[in-house]
Amino acid sequence: MKNTRSSQFLALLAASALSLAGAARADVPVLTEPDASAPRLVGSGLLGQTLGSFSYTFKNLDNTGVDIHSLDFEYSRAVEDGLDTFAAFNVGRSSKLAGGRLEEYGFDFGGRFYRHYRGVKPYWEIGLGWNWLRVPGNKDSSFIWQTAVGAEVPVATGLTMTPYVRYADAIDFRDGDRWFYGLQGNYWLNQRTALQAGLERQDDRSWNWRFGVNFRY
Repeated sequence: MKNTRSSQFLALLAASALSLAGAARADVPVLTEPDASAPRLVGSGLLGQTLGSFSYTFKNLDNTGVDIHSLDFEYSRAVEDGLDTFAAFNVGRSSKLAGGRLEEYGFDFGGRFYRHYRGVKPYWEIGLGWNWLRVPGNKDSSFIWQTAVGAEVPVATGLTMTPYVRYADAIDFRDGDRWFYGLQGNYWLNQRTALQAGLERQDDRSWNWRFGVNFRY
C-alpha cells in the first residue's frame, strides 16, 4: 500500500512539475526576426516614407483684394535612412484682377536630409526648379532655388506637427525672393492614407492655408 501511495504521489508531483513548466514556457515571449515585408507603424510621420501628396492652397494677398488658388502635387521617395528625394509640381490662378487673372506654374526637385533625436526628426531641405508667371499683357519665367529647415514632432499616435522656415528665390523676377514661416500637421488615418493641413505666412505679403492628402506606397 505504501509503495502504491508513493507511486501515486510521485506521478502527481511529476504531472504538477510538467504543468508548471508548460505554463512558465508559455509566459516566455518568443523572439523572432522582424518581418521586413510588414508595413511601417502608423505615426511615423512623413520623413523616411515613400509617398505621393495632393494638396490645395488658398493664398490671401495682403491689402490687394486678390486671392490665389493653387493645386500642388509631390512625390517623395525614401532613398535611405536620413535622406528623402522629392519632385513637385504646382499650378495656381488668382481671382479676377484688372484685365484678367494672374497664373503661375512651377516645378522643383531636391532632397531632404534628416536625423533622429528622441523621436523628433530635424531636417534640412534644398531644391531647384523653374517658375512661370503670366499676368494680363505679360508673361515671364525664372530659375528658382529654395531651402528650408524644420522639425517633425510626434504629438499623438498617427499625428505629427512640423514647424519650419523656408526661403525661395526666383532670381529672374524683380523682388522674387520670399521667406515663409509655417506649421504643418499630418494625421495617418490608416497605414496608407493621411490628411494634412497647414498655415503659412509669406513675408508680409500673404497668409497661405493648405489642405491635402498623402498616400503611402
